[in-house]
Amino acid sequence: MRKRIGSLVNGVLSNLGYELTRRHGLLPATTGVDWLRKLDVRTLVDIGSNEGQFILDFAKALPGTRIFAFEPIEACHRRLVANTAGLDVKAYHTALGAVAGEDEINVSQNKHSSSILPMEELHKSNFPDSEYVRKEKVRVERLDDVLADAALEPTVMIKLDVQGFEKNVIDGGPSTFAKADVVIVESIFQSFYVGQWLFDDLHRHFTESGFRFNGFVEQVFDRRNGLPLYGDAIFIRGERMAELG
Repeated sequence: MRKRIGSLVNGVLSNLGYELTRRHGLLPATTGVDWLRKLDVRTLVDIGSNEGQFILDFAKALPGTRIFAFEPIEACHRRLVANTAGLDVKAYHTALGAVAGEDEINVSQNKHSSSILPMEELHKSNFPDSEYVRKEKVRVERLDDVLADAALEPTVMIKLDVQGFEKNVIDGGPSTFAKADVVIVESIFQSFYVGQWLFDDLHRHFTESGFRFNGFVEQVFDRRNGLPLYGDAIFIRGERMAELG
């Protein structure tokens, strides 16, 4: 997802039927901000922030939005803090999971593919620079515990990009996800990590939780056979859809 941030909300707008004028960055100057304003997004929970790429573009679109960012890898967290200095960002140096404790994250060569879970051969064969190069001990917290006393002003949007660890994060944050009206989550069609949820699992969970699936920002395809590998799925709470026209 992190490499595709520049097209993220443009894709959302297109799926919602808006006419776009493209320019460099996450959002067009007017229409991109318009859909976020219609939903009145005031809080972003960015899970898997890497170095803050998504946050920087998002903050340009909605200056003043309160942002809670989570990044477990030490070097990436340091860059996240430096890159978002001056913004209303609370950056947590922790992984999120179903149970609080300690674990090891496998750090990939490209940093973007790092995961607590073992990597499948399909991932490595399509993206050779995703190979794990070392392990790093990380603290693991439950999302609901970390944000128990946080003021999540509606409307809340969650961006979830955790390389196969989606179920664990969701299991540790039911109350936080219940407060969200928008979730954008990297969704895999064929397993990249051992034991991960695939798109069908995510779709079932969020639609049963009252969200509507609104398509993908874009999809990435298997270089061997052209089949889709993954895409960034857009879920918007059903009762909010009427506000988008």
